[in-house]
Amino acid sequence: MPRITGRTPAFVSSVLAAAFISVIPATAQLNHGCPALGANDFKMTTVIARSTGIDEPIKMALDADAQGNVDIYFVERMGGVKKYSGATKAVTQLATIPIWNGYEDGLTGIALDPGFKTNGWMYLYWGKGTSEKLYAFRVSRFTLKDGKLDMASEKAVLEIPANGTKMHTGGAMTFDGAGDLWITTGENQAGEVGTSNTNDLRGKVLRIHPTPEGSYTVPAGNLFAPGTAKTKPEIYVMGARNPYSISLDVKRHAVTWGDIGPDGQGITEEYNYTQVPGNFGYPYFAGNNIKLTGTGTADQPINANGQNTGLTNLPKAIPAMVSYKQEAAVTGPIYYYDGHLKSDVKMPPHFDGLWFVTDFQTGTMDTVRMNPAGTAVVAQGRVFPTFKVDRPIDMKMGPDGALYVIQYAGWFNAGTTTGILRIDYSGTCRPELPTAVVPSLMRNPGFRSMGMSIDITAPGHHALRVSDLRGRCLADFGGEGAHRYDLAAVLAHRGGTYLVRLETSRGTESRRVVLAE
Repeated sequence: MPRITGRTPAFVSSVLAAAFISVIPATAQLNHGCPALGANDFKMTTVIARSTGIDEPIKMALDADAQGNVDIYFVERMGGVKKYSGATKAVTQLATIPIWNGYEDGLTGIALDPGFKTNGWMYLYWGKGTSEKLYAFRVSRFTLKDGKLDMASEKAVLEIPANGTKMHTGGAMTFDGAGDLWITTGENQAGEVGTSNTNDLRGKVLRIHPTPEGSYTVPAGNLFAPGTAKTKPEIYVMGARNPYSISLDVKRHAVTWGDIGPDGQGITEEYNYTQVPGNFGYPYFAGNNIKLTGTGTADQPINANGQNTGLTNLPKAIPAMVSYKQEAAVTGPIYYYDGHLKSDVKMPPHFDGLWFVTDFQTGTMDTVRMNPAGTAVVAQGRVFPTFKVDRPIDMKMGPDGALYVIQYAGWFNAGTTTGILRIDYSGTCRPELPTAVVPSLMRNPGFRSMGMSIDITAPGHHALRVSDLRGRCLADFGGEGAHRYDLAAVLAHRGGTYLVRLETSRGTESRRVVLAE
């Protein structure tokens, strides 16, 4: 969990059911032709209040029903798994996980399977142990059945040995368009034995591919190839301290996470962003490669600890994309404006391509603008200057295009303002721009969509399946090479969001696509 201090920010508007909040105009990467944003163009709503039934919320996963109502699945540190129904506005308890809850540990992560609407699979990250001691961080898959999690359905996908007397848990999880699961793990205060140990899964960002039977395979392209001595192939990023949040940039093929820096070390908070696997330096370096300890250099870090079971010579240390003075960094989504999404609350095109970030300690929200390649920061600035969240701990863009934020509020307990907030755009700039669907994290996307058609761009034989959001197959196609499929008749000329799966010699690619009428 992010660090805590004795000071309390002066929060504005966060206890109100709904309030208008002003905005500092942002510079988008999309030429939308709209006027500048106005002072009353955004509204904050408390979707789930403390009185509704929410206690120490840590992470959430968002989904939409057939009518477009947004459902919020969220987990509480003490083991509660709950659902907020966008249709009924009610909160129901799905399960209580028997977690170890010492220190910062507990139930700290949730992700919905890409096929959740048909298989009901939910992934949870939790501390497993006895009443005396934590002994592992576990990623489990459960099946949601008849409105409850079937506890007998648990599949222990991944288990990470841990030290029950230490802190820093991680636990953020998300799926990409290729069906790979990304997982952040805290360093468990293991230092050189954990985070800089190439043979240990703590202090890392992991990437695995869950399988139907409840196990996983390792996708190609992680930091260490399978079979490399003294390494774990699941590792995509190493050298993290407490990466408590994660998001994906689906357009630039990047992963982002907020890493909470070491106490008392200055400019060491990190918003990290990378398109390639690598070592981000801790415990030897933090922030913009500020030297903390060790005998090596940033170009050649060395883990000489006698208890290290991994490599001695490590990959070069990569500095943070954004570093700042000690607080508690939380990454949010990278927003891409969808001109075809029918929503009266979606963020405007002014924010297209911008990265939302926040901080658990200060409660403020910024946007970060990067260059088109995603390799450097162009600008960063406060986005809602009159609005602060009471300890934001998770931030996601919903399927309706609104921004959802968990307001943790208390510390090892619920506060008055504990809840989940939604920030809506209430202005009028919603142009129906011809927006190509952003690709998944696969390196070789094989199709694109415009209007009611899908263009296959991959060479060789292909198989294309189009399904609705419940996973029901609407059409199957197959062919050779470049081809255009007109889906107007198949979809009865109904525009909307669909699931598209393409199989080629390059592999399998799955995306949600928005098709315009």
